[in-house]
Amino acid sequence: MDTSMNEETTKNDQTFRKLMDVQHVMMALHHRKMFEHGPLGDTTRGRGRILALLQLKDGIATKDMAQILGIRVSSLNETLGKLERDGYIERTPSEEDKRIMLVTLTEKGREVKPHGSRLPKKLFAGFSDEELDAFSGYLDRMMANLEEELGEDAQVVLEQMREKRAEFLEMHGHGFRHGHGRGRCGHSHEGQ
Repeated sequence: MDTSMNEETTKNDQTFRKLMDVQHVMMALHHRKMFEHGPLGDTTRGRGRILALLQLKDGIATKDMAQILGIRVSSLNETLGKLERDGYIERTPSEEDKRIMLVTLTEKGREVKPHGSRLPKKLFAGFSDEELDAFSGYLDRMMANLEEELGEDAQVVLEQMREKRAEFLEMHGHGFRHGHGRGRCGHSHEGQ
């Protein structure tokens, strides 16, 4: 085997290990935050993600929530039931269409302060805009490699999720975009 190929494999392996190390440390931080703040403080999954969405837009229909979060209505209803039982949300029929259930935060639900939202700021502290743009470009290239391996399904799913979230958040006047710069989906990602 030629030496340049060995060096490339070694660099790929080292870089991959570093990426995995970052992932493991992020998970450790996530577990610490879960221990400190409980599952409601995690804005990336479960009940915390639902509360974070409701803090952006209160009074949303269950079907719309499921679409934005990318989960089945039945799974969402199970989690909403727990949140309702614990006093964080209420579900009431829509005035316009009684078949539509609207989910709203209770006073207790509004008091929950999500803690997961600080991670991006902490993770990228000290990076310049140019460095973040370059890193974002590297991630796009990595995603392209993975999509090539997985096929068209990966891109279709990502596009649908990004579009649904962007449409919902813009429709409700939040102007929020994830990430930094322009992503593969073509949406602006300014102002996180």
